[in-house]
Amino acid sequence: MAVGSPAGRLVAVNPVLARMLGDERDPSFAPEASFLAIVHPGGDGSDASQWEGLAAGARDSYRRENRYLRGDGSVLWGLVTVSALRDDDGQFAGALAQVQDITAQKTAEATLRENEARLSALVEQLPVALYRLEPGAFGDFHYVSPLFERLTGLGRDDLPASFEAFLEWVHPEDRAAVRDADELAGRTGEPAQMRYRVRGGDGEWHWLDNRTTLMRDDEGRPIAWHGALLEVSARVRLEASLRDGETRFRRAFEDAAIGMSLGTPDDVCLDANPAYCRIVGRPRQAVIGRPFAELTHPDDVDEYTRLHARLYAGDVDAYKIEKRYLQPDGTVVTGLLTVSAVRDESGVHLYDIGQLQDITAQKTAEATLRENETRLRKLVDHLPAALYRQDAPADGSATYVNPSFAKLLGLDPSDLPLGFPAFFDRVHPDDRETVTHGALHAEGTGEMLDLEYRLRRHDGEWTWVHDRSVIERDDHGQPRTWTGILLDISERKQLEVSLRESEERFRSAFEGAGIGITLADPDGPILDANPALCRFLGYARDELLERTFLGITHPDHVAASTVLTRRLKNGELDAFALEKRYIRKDGGVVWGHLTSTAVRGAGGRLIYVIGQVQDITARKEAESALRDSEARFRSIFAGAGIGMALSAQEGTIVVANPALEKLLGYASGELEGLRVEDFTYPEDLAKQAESLQRMRTGQLDAYQIEKRFVRKDGGIVWGLLNATAVKDEHGAVTAVIGQVQDITDRKRAAQATEAALATQQAAIAELERLNQRKSQFLATISHEFRTPLTAIIGYSELLANGQNDPAVIAADAAVIHREASRLNRMVDDVLLIDRADSGSMPLHLEPVDVNALVQDVVATFRSLTGGHQIALALDPSVPAIDGDRDRLAQALTNLVSNAVKYSPGGGTIAIATHQDGEELFVSISDEGIGIAASNLSRVFERFERVETGIAGRIGGTGLGLSVVREVASLHGGRVWAESRLGVGSVFCLALPITLRPSADSPPDPAPGPRRR
Repeated sequence: MAVGSPAGRLVAVNPVLARMLGDERDPSFAPEASFLAIVHPGGDGSDASQWEGLAAGARDSYRRENRYLRGDGSVLWGLVTVSALRDDDGQFAGALAQVQDITAQKTAEATLRENEARLSALVEQLPVALYRLEPGAFGDFHYVSPLFERLTGLGRDDLPASFEAFLEWVHPEDRAAVRDADELAGRTGEPAQMRYRVRGGDGEWHWLDNRTTLMRDDEGRPIAWHGALLEVSARVRLEASLRDGETRFRRAFEDAAIGMSLGTPDDVCLDANPAYCRIVGRPRQAVIGRPFAELTHPDDVDEYTRLHARLYAGDVDAYKIEKRYLQPDGTVVTGLLTVSAVRDESGVHLYDIGQLQDITAQKTAEATLRENETRLRKLVDHLPAALYRQDAPADGSATYVNPSFAKLLGLDPSDLPLGFPAFFDRVHPDDRETVTHGALHAEGTGEMLDLEYRLRRHDGEWTWVHDRSVIERDDHGQPRTWTGILLDISERKQLEVSLRESEERFRSAFEGAGIGITLADPDGPILDANPALCRFLGYARDELLERTFLGITHPDHVAASTVLTRRLKNGELDAFALEKRYIRKDGGVVWGHLTSTAVRGAGGRLIYVIGQVQDITARKEAESALRDSEARFRSIFAGAGIGMALSAQEGTIVVANPALEKLLGYASGELEGLRVEDFTYPEDLAKQAESLQRMRTGQLDAYQIEKRFVRKDGGIVWGLLNATAVKDEHGAVTAVIGQVQDITDRKRAAQATEAALATQQAAIAELERLNQRKSQFLATISHEFRTPLTAIIGYSELLANGQNDPAVIAADAAVIHREASRLNRMVDDVLLIDRADSGSMPLHLEPVDVNALVQDVVATFRSLTGGHQIALALDPSVPAIDGDRDRLAQALTNLVSNAVKYSPGGGTIAIATHQDGEELFVSISDEGIGIAASNLSRVFERFERVETGIAGRIGGTGLGLSVVREVASLHGGRVWAESRLGVGSVFCLALPITLRPSADSPPDPAPGPRRR
């Protein structure tokens, strides 16, 4: 604080302001210094004009923020409040400046602006397009990120003026769904997620995943949509590829070199491919519908049943087991079985996929070509073949389809699509143009129609078919009838040749296989190769027949291939499987999964080897890319500057990076296995659990919270946690990735700022209260001092005028004595309060006879009581106490004076003393006006007076009872009051008989009812 004169010169500076500015002895604080220099050093001069306003009475105060240069060169921010000081006539007497240090607040504000700038820069770099849009169909875009512009091709000056205008950029087929989703989100307030296409700046349609949230004000009114756009075109293409993959799966299922099966959750076989049937030694009709456990060797049933029960219970999604199979002829075959559960989106177990590899190397191949042809005949006989015949005109209705056609489409035989239009309606929209062109070409050229396309089944699923048909013409050469066969190539079986010749049947399967198949002489060149193998290796068939398998094998795999082939020739193996690389004709390297099976004649002589080569190049490349991706992720994870962790969905830490371990004070690996709750501050557990539960139930994909973490050493750190869900293909949360940014310094700065602000506000309120008290006290004390002085001066003038009547002189002198005594008591009260505040009021201790002191005080009031009756009830047995006689007399005088002042004339004032334990009690009772209960709590406060009713018309400084409280406190005692309106009041003073004051912590007065 600083005080200035009316002329603007510095009058005084308190030590706090001197310390704030860095030097209590700064020469700028000399009396001749400018007051405005203290208020606004280096200011813009506006204080001078505001000072003139104070002086002219145009304002009572003004406030501003200033910077100060401290003695050590640092800068201090201060909030300055300048208030005018005026005399009793309202004239400008100077000003009081109060300076609050708001440096911490300013620093925090600067830090906040810097953080906001950093956040803005981070948002600009996010791979997600962000936008802010007013709610309603005609709301404007308030903000879009740069990626929004790149995705949509809309610059900041080209943005649609409303949501409806933005819909013009949305693909026409998606507009209705986007509008419906927006309306639903606006009505319910729930976050919306939708996927649609938008025409980009390149003119192409881009698939976007739009996630948007409606922000509301405190009263629930919509403010704005906050949204994020993520381009998912690649994902959409991938999903389409996955659908195609379902078809390829069925083809691969039938032609797979390893055994594959489909089973119910309760372990009953739904389907099995030929390889599986060969391994278990049973035909398909003997496997389908039977429990897999019946095919298992009895010694392996328990372990197999236990693992399958865990799969069915949902404890695992897959398991692998080596187990033995007992073939009907007693032969034992050992297989490596991998079983995976297929579940729907809700987690319901639909069926199992089993993959079985023969790892016994003792499987007996077909002994003779006749046995092989028999097996092939059974396989072909069970393949679905849908036959049809229809009139050549496009609208012809005389169409015939066999029952297999109904089975292919999942229809009832009575509900078949007779007629080309009905059949064509089931063709996939993307394939209709191909089918149309193929049919026209066949009609025009007479060539066979040979197409692959998709048909919609009755259940809505798409199935791939291979359509081979020929057109018959009438005598005039005009198309008359189509006759064709539809093969379900989802199961990778094709019937292309006559059923009468077994070689043709084998050739049909050989040529139409989707994977490479070859016949090879173990000691010589390749005998035959199918088109798939030629395509795989890039050779024409004739070129490939001039080579050996070792000649097209990558050098790194020649040795392994040689060893396995030799064992096959020696009869040690009947088949083997090997993943190996091949060298294409163009020099490129491809990966293949080779299954080689020996075909033996009589006596076990090896005739030739059947090889099946599945192209696994894409899988190998994907595995390599995955390993590279995981290595990059590990590098980023380990080197990240902020804490990161991967946890299981229930909260157990799987792995944590070094930054998080350092933040929480743990050594490498110590966080693994701990739960998030183990190092979360207890008061933040509920907030963490709520957010995590919402994520587990699918309400949130990610969340951000500020929380406290408990370090290993027990220390507390604040962190900004960003948690993101990792989901499986069914949308179930499998793990959580957490990122933790250390915000301890920011939180502490914010808390310090809040504490400082609260302290400043409390100090301001207290200063304002004291200022009001001061003004009230000055007015009261001025009035109270003038009243006795006026009486003394008036009666003194009467005596000075030569009044000779002794009776009149005595009466006038009594009045002067009474008023002078009153004035003296007020001066004593003010001095005692001032000395108590400054801590310079020592007690002069001596033995005090309280009864005698009471009688002396009452004696001084005999002539001043105005007809009051004073009744004494003093206990003669009370001992003397240690105390300051003058101070105790002052306190008792104020209590008696208070009773006289607030009691009607003629009433009785009772004063009593008694001892209770180590305390002496003095009580003063009156029959006065009493005190309201609402005022009892403040009558002992300084300058507090009851201003209502009769009490408001009785004069006083408001110091008398506060003086009593100060004297009682100095003596280690206490004072309180009890009162009833219209009945009277009782004031009690309790004093210790032996005083033991403490200089550091004087006894506080006991709380109790207070008076006036």
